[in-house]
Amino acid sequence: MPRFIREDIDSLNVKLTVIIEPADYQTEWQKELDKIRKNVPMRGFRKGKAPLGLIRGMHGRQVLYDTVMRTLEEKTNEYFQAEKINMIFGEPLNSEDQPELDFSAKSPRDFEFRFDLGLRPEFELTGLEPPFSYHRYDVEVPHETAIEQIERWREQLADATTIEEAATEEHRLSITVREMENDAIKENGMESEIMIILAELKPGAARDQLLGKKAGDKVIVNFPELYDPEQYPRDYVIEEILFADAKEITNDFFEVEIEAVQQFEKPALDQDFFDKIFEPDTVHTEAEAIEEVREIIKQRYDPRVNALLMYDIQEQLLAQNVIPLPDIFLRRWMDIRRKNQDEPITEEAYEHFEQGVRWSLIKSKLADQFDITITEQDLKAAFAAQVQGYFGGYPGMEQFVESMVERMMQDSKQVNEIYENILTDRLLDGLLQVVHLNPLSISAPEFEKIFAEIQAKVEAEQQAQAWDDEEEE
Repeated sequence: MPRFIREDIDSLNVKLTVIIEPADYQTEWQKELDKIRKNVPMRGFRKGKAPLGLIRGMHGRQVLYDTVMRTLEEKTNEYFQAEKINMIFGEPLNSEDQPELDFSAKSPRDFEFRFDLGLRPEFELTGLEPPFSYHRYDVEVPHETAIEQIERWREQLADATTIEEAATEEHRLSITVREMENDAIKENGMESEIMIILAELKPGAARDQLLGKKAGDKVIVNFPELYDPEQYPRDYVIEEILFADAKEITNDFFEVEIEAVQQFEKPALDQDFFDKIFEPDTVHTEAEAIEEVREIIKQRYDPRVNALLMYDIQEQLLAQNVIPLPDIFLRRWMDIRRKNQDEPITEEAYEHFEQGVRWSLIKSKLADQFDITITEQDLKAAFAAQVQGYFGGYPGMEQFVESMVERMMQDSKQVNEIYENILTDRLLDGLLQVVHLNPLSISAPEFEKIFAEIQAKVEAEQQAQAWDDEEEE
């Protein structure tokens, strides 16, 4: 049995020396060499008859290394379990004063391994029970916002009818656009039949030329001028709206012939309309529709409302639980992780890192409290939902989705991200059952402002913790 020598630097930092003696590895080493002798053909010798000295000279060093390292891993894990050593990242670091090891097979010797251990701190979590409480925003959705949404739906479902009246901003025009050359229609030039909605055009002289016109009227218009150039540059208008080659069109003035003037007739706020928008026979009046829309809009805020609630809980739990950490170990761990970077780790970066470690410990404690386990099937199901969200849940996509999921499961970064997403959702579900919430009414604009501020703060904190990004990549 290897010898284990433990030196406690403090309550959370430990130096561990493991000495593996010949008695710990020689028998296994000899067995492995015998296997090679019996099974590996050697030129000039019958199988299994090669001299053991020759086998040792050719394979002894590598087999000795493999045997010792296997013994080290196996016996060290047994020691950690027997001594109930719970390390903060689940594994030790090689000590800086690790002596050089000689794995030559000439003579048996002791092998000494030195490790630095950072112990996982024990703590009782506080901050969930009264008098502690947490704000959960209740975003107010004004009646006007709901009415505006209902009107947008009515516009989308509106029927277009041809009228004989002059065109106004509320109308749609069916037009034929013809390319011009020297103030005349260009022979064999571009001709395109399109629909335009006058309200969507840029206010100005070009649009004014179309207002008041009827079917059969013709006007000469600088067509790109009908659109906001910042949103719709000249070449975009020519190619994407008129379906022409912008390089071949040298004159921006076109003849526009009004083929028809159309107006939109919005559907009435009746049961037929309600059943098209909502679950059939669930909404029966305009007042009920407004309330239903307000609820729908509020639900769209739920992910961000929950994100701010989780942020509030995280901040308060970190403030209420000042958890000691193995500082010596963590600083070495950070230094090793960033060994290829030139700039030293700042105190600000270390402080952010410490908070990240503390929050991980708190999350682990909460996961135990709420009996949360995340299985491989949970990860695959989350990935499958993600893929279906990207591409839609069309029939016959099962094999494609399964293939994508298997590929994503090979990406450790994606697996870690999806794991954290699942964990956060389940932690929030558990927290909502135990913490006291204070509903806080807030207007949508004010909520958007607060969310943007917190988001910027979180992004800045994440940037401060990005000291090891290059190493991870």
